[in-house]
Amino acid sequence: MRKAFKIIGAIIIFIVLLLLWFDQSRSFYCVDGNKYITVWKRSKGICYIIPDKYYGIFSPSNGYIKSTIDNAMTIYWTKSLPNTLIIKCGNDYTISNSSSKNKITIIDYNSDSTKYHAIIYKSSLIQFGAVKENVDFIDLGILEGYAKDKYGKNL
Repeated sequence: MRKAFKIIGAIIIFIVLLLLWFDQSRSFYCVDGNKYITVWKRSKGICYIIPDKYYGIFSPSNGYIKSTIDNAMTIYWTKSLPNTLIIKCGNDYTISNSSSKNKITIIDYNSDSTKYHAIIYKSSLIQFGAVKENVDFIDLGILEGYAKDKYGKNL
């Protein structure tokens, strides 16, 4: 009887550990050698997109984008706005900024699309959507788990 309880206990512990591992899995994407984005897909279809590498066990308290896992977005860095990310996303997301002055500020492109369009894109568009030289970006497909940089390279 004791052996049966040990086996059942071991199976339960294994299942719990497997669920924790699945919930804690995340992807790190690097752009330009020093800019990182953490994409942390959680249970119940929620995803956190966090500037820099995030290893925490619990959901971040601030400084993140919370989205559904079936979303896609583009994240821009520009030298004209240091310590700032501009995100362009369709729907189903919220932004939580950090109150610390040393942290990165996340800005919604749609809050003032005319202003941010002028910051990100070239005024004489040789090709549709051509970004300025001082702008880096990453295209994220959260559900599919892909990311591309401004040169179209898979990250």
